[in-house]
Amino acid sequence: MTSAVVTELLLTAPGGEVALWRSRSDAFQIPHTGVRRAETAQQAASRLVSQLGMPGGRDLLGRLVAVDSQTVSGQAATVHTYTAQPLTPAQTQALGDTAEAATV
Repeated sequence: MTSAVVTELLLTAPGGEVALWRSRSDAFQIPHTGVRRAETAQQAASRLVSQLGMPGGRDLLGRLVAVDSQTVSGQAATVHTYTAQPLTPAQTQALGDTAEAATV
């Protein structure tokens, strides 16, 4: 079995809380995506920002803060965690009901 590579993004709401996403199983999680072949984890993080429809695009992406090994969907994965610039109130509102902020 090969190890998957995943990138996740820590989005900070205006009050300093980390924005979490409601998954299909109704659990809350940090937004993440798989890294495609011939793509770096940073490129995948930029793609995730785009998929979330967030204004600011690449400029929103911050620095790599952690690399960890985890099990994702039953498969071993290397997870790269990036920070993002703090969201404006308008960006937070644009994310809609899919996101909720949690104090961390």
